[in-house]
Amino acid sequence: MPIPPTALAFATVWLGCVCWFCTAESVAADNDPQVFWSADHETGDLSQWHDGNAKYPRGGMFNTGGAAVEAATTTDVAHSGRYSAKMTIRGAAGKKLAVRLMRWGNKAWDEGDSKDLPDEAYYSAWFYFPRHYKPKVWWNIFQFKSTRDGETGNQSQPMWTLNVDSDEGRMWLYLYTKFNTPRQHSRQIPSERVDLPVGRWVHIEAFYQHSTTNDGRISIRQDGVLLYDVKGVRTAIGKRVTWGIGNYTDDIDPSTATIYVDDAVISLKRIGGPSNGSASGSPSSAKIASTASGPRGGWTRRGEPERSPRR
Repeated sequence: MPIPPTALAFATVWLGCVCWFCTAESVAADNDPQVFWSADHETGDLSQWHDGNAKYPRGGMFNTGGAAVEAATTTDVAHSGRYSAKMTIRGAAGKKLAVRLMRWGNKAWDEGDSKDLPDEAYYSAWFYFPRHYKPKVWWNIFQFKSTRDGETGNQSQPMWTLNVDSDEGRMWLYLYTKFNTPRQHSRQIPSERVDLPVGRWVHIEAFYQHSTTNDGRISIRQDGVLLYDVKGVRTAIGKRVTWGIGNYTDDIDPSTATIYVDDAVISLKRIGGPSNGSASGSPSSAKIASTASGPRGGWTRRGEPERSPRR
């Protein structure tokens, strides 16, 4: 039976929109000079986070818990293409377990023209939570760390962490810092708390402004909705900063927890989620949205290659 022309036209348009939605960030990351670094995981491994062939990869995977934790690419779910990163911890009941994927440069030092993270930039990734989890106290999924000048990465400190809290079958994000007062920021800007969805991709994006004094800034958006915008704060204890995503806690129910992550980007412009200000997660024709005025300056080289930080 022949397919009616109208149905064929509709299917073509619909599939085109879906394909664009799934691949827009990968295309933008490949071609956009304002994208500092990205990982779409289509290599089928985690080499975009950590180049195992490089002496100074300027990124890495840092696990705590031995065989109880695992990070790998998977085809279980993907935001774009075939692959995403899967981070799993098993038996997190009274002991610290962690998977951390970290970056402190745009590419391996060995390749030449390697740069430290920008003084100001947007850090984003798509997250997928397959079910509801309830951390007993804290659950770190996104963080900025810093190292005092003259020290190695082994002494890096968590400056700002984005954590997940939960009750009554709902999960949401809050900010924590031990280098500023107040330490915890849990009152979201929207009048009603924005929940983290289960069973669909959600875009989490941070704006980070480097400052070793009290004139830094950090803001958090979820699917384009501004949750936190904290100004006049300390965001670093030295020149070098590391950004990472992860699955890190010491107690969670159930004690085996998995997070999927895809299309991670560090850029000088916003990589927006849904542009309508909602948290719907529906495709948007304005998914790649430039800010009216991007971060000040560009990226700079701050020093010599460093040892891999212990996280």
